[in-house]
Parts: sequence; C-alpha cells; structure tokens
Amino acid sequence: MDQLGYNRTLIIILVTILFFISFESRADQDFQADTTIVIEYPERISSKTSWEKVVSLPGTIINIPFAVLLKTVDFAMGVDFEAPFIVRLVDPLIADDGNRGLIPKYSSRAGVGLKFYQKSLFNEGSKFDISATGGRNRLQRYRFRIRNLEIGQLTSGMIVQYMLMPTESFYGIGMDSEKDDKTIFAWGQAKVEIVLGRKIANKISFNLLFNFERNNIFSGKDDSYLSTIDVYDSALPGLETGIEILSTGIELDYNSTNNHGRPTSGWVFNVKGTYSEQTNDDKYGFYKSSVDITRYIHLFYGRTIAMRLSGGRVEPSSDKDIPFYYQSELGKSETIRGFSRGRFIDRDFMLGSIEYRYPLMPNYLDAFLFSDFGRVSADIFDDLSADKFQVTFGGGIYIWDDDEIKLRMQLGKSKEQLRFYFSLN
Repeated sequence: MDQLGYNRTLIIILVTILFFISFESRADQDFQADTTIVIEYPERISSKTSWEKVVSLPGTIINIPFAVLLKTVDFAMGVDFEAPFIVRLVDPLIADDGNRGLIPKYSSRAGVGLKFYQKSLFNEGSKFDISATGGRNRLQRYRFRIRNLEIGQLTSGMIVQYMLMPTESFYGIGMDSEKDDKTIFAWGQAKVEIVLGRKIANKISFNLLFNFERNNIFSGKDDSYLSTIDVYDSALPGLETGIEILSTGIELDYNSTNNHGRPTSGWVFNVKGTYSEQTNDDKYGFYKSSVDITRYIHLFYGRTIAMRLSGGRVEPSSDKDIPFYYQSELGKSETIRGFSRGRFIDRDFMLGSIEYRYPLMPNYLDAFLFSDFGRVSADIFDDLSADKFQVTFGGGIYIWDDDEIKLRMQLGKSKEQLRFYFSLN
C-alpha cells in the first residue's frame, strides 16, 4: 500500500475515534434517560398534538392487520400471545434454565439446518454453539463457535467454519455494472478466526484479530447463467483454487445500547483495520479499514429511530492484487436491501440507512420501515458524485429477545427488483 493510502486510512480511524469520544458523555446521558422510559412501557395516553399523529401513522397502519389477526385468533381459540409462536414451538428443545438448546436455523446464504448452543459452559457469560445448514445445489455450512471465553484479563472467541456456496453472483466491478451481466461461481471456504479482546473502559473494548482462510473458486452450479471463470478467466484476480489468506488486525468497539435484541437508545460504534497476505504465494496482499456507527433514538411508546452510517476502503499492498471476493460489497441484507447479493463490488464503499421501528407486541414483536442508500467506488474520496448512489426502501417485522433478533422478515425495493429476506436464529 502506498504511503498516501496508508496515511489516509490512519486519518479516517483517528477522526472517527475523535468523533466517537465527543459524543460519549452525551450518549451516556441519553442512555440513562431513554432506559427509564422504554423499560417501564408507560400506559398509552391520548395526545392531540399533530406531530405525534404524523409520526405514529406509519406504525398504526402496519399494526392494523396484525392486531386484527391476533385478536381474532385469540377470541376464537384462546391462544396466549405473551410469548411468540416460534419460541413456544422450540421450547421443548430448550433446557429449563435456558442455558442450552437445539433450535432451527435459516438464512438465504447458509440454508436451513440446526444449531446447538450452550451458555456459561466455561465461565459466566461464555457462549458455545455448533451448527450445520444446507440447501439446493449442495449449499452447505458447518460452524463451531466460542464467544466471551475469559482467559485471565482477556476475553477471547473462536470460529472454525466451512462453507460451500454454489451459486454466488458476480456482475462486474463498480456502480456501472449491469444486472443482465450476471455470472455465477461456486465458492468453497474454510476458515479459522480468533479474537482476543479486553475492556479498556465502560462499554469500550479493544480486540486483536487473527484469521486464516483457504478459498477455492469453481464453476457455478446453475446452468441458467454463464460461469464467471469462463467469462473473465485470468482478467479477474481470485479465480483460482487453493488461495490461502492470513489476516491480522485491530478493532475498537463501543456499545451503549440498552438492549442487545431490541435497542431503543444509545450508540453502536466499530472501527477496524486489517492487513491480509497470501501465505502459499506472493500474488495477493491488501489492507482493509472500516468505520460503522449506529445511533438509536427513542421517540415514545417504544417507537425508535435507528440511523446508520458506514464506510470502508480496501487497498492493495505494493504491487499485489486483491481477490475480487475480498473487495467491498453492496447488496447483502445488512447493507443495501433490495438488490441481489453481490450486486455492486469495488475497493471502497459508503452506506447509510434509517429505520423507523414500531412495537406490535411490546415483549417480542416489532415492525419497521427503512430506507438505505449506498455506493462503491475505486476511490471513494475522489468520486462522491450523488448520481452514483443507489437508494432503496422497504419494511418488515422481527421477533427478538434480550440477546438478539430471533426471526426477521423484510421486503426491500430497488430500481431493479423487489426482494424478500427471511432469516431465523
């Protein structure tokens, strides 16, 4: 990586840390004030102010069909909706103390399967799980994971995983790629990831990252599309088997939210920098840096605004290349919803989103409306033209508990398509 690019990355990280520190005291004040309001869930009182009627209208409209359905079933069958159906369904497979269980799991990327988990096995707060999922065209993922394992003053975690994704999409590099240029490839990846962390202040942790991956690229398993290997051959870096990548990095986390499963106030902040290099050859080597900030603002009666801003850079080191699947990507459900996965890739990215969240059932079920905007670029600092940003919008529902979101369904609309997302555990 040239000196200018390296200095630019350091400046991004330093500016972001200063921005985060300047808001820390304010975030703590907001956290205390909002927590009192949200947790107690005060009884609704009538309000004649026009601003409240306007803000609550989208949530009121979304709530009508759910309220009618739940009340009808409740009246006809006497069903108790204090706990969501998915929780009651898997309850026989979960231990009485909730520390271990066998639960179903699904995502479009990993397929359907089962996950076994065990909490507090090694120390209080530790989490262990093992899962296996699969799908069409030999889609499969096997994962072993340990989190929050205490080693002296450090907190550690580890992931051992194998994935075979037989129909990954590639449309080309940059925002000018066309939907009709879609090709597919099969991607097999085995990886070992280790994290060593330590709390350096209240709500702040510092992590060391170590990651080893072996990647194999093959022809895709869907004859409806051309193979990425046949179309691009050696012109696209990374279209090979046996590419072994070792990555090391650092990460700073800050989390002042009042609930991990359903935050209604506080900040989530992450800044990360890594260096990756091929270990079985000297063809690939690159730096990655990213910043991700989310702010949760409680409005009233559990309604929340969530605002997110994220950006990242990928730079080659010296005269080396970057495998195309390690570049920045937009199109996944956690980036810009409404486009196909892998729809836009390039070295750098910028992303923003805003969500309005509305409780349907205050104990576990929320609805939300969202709008995302984002773009990729070869150099995001040299090209910030507004016409290259893609904007999407949509909405959905999710089921949550105190730890995490258990089920999420959402629709995202872009200029190209209407896409449905579903994930479980």
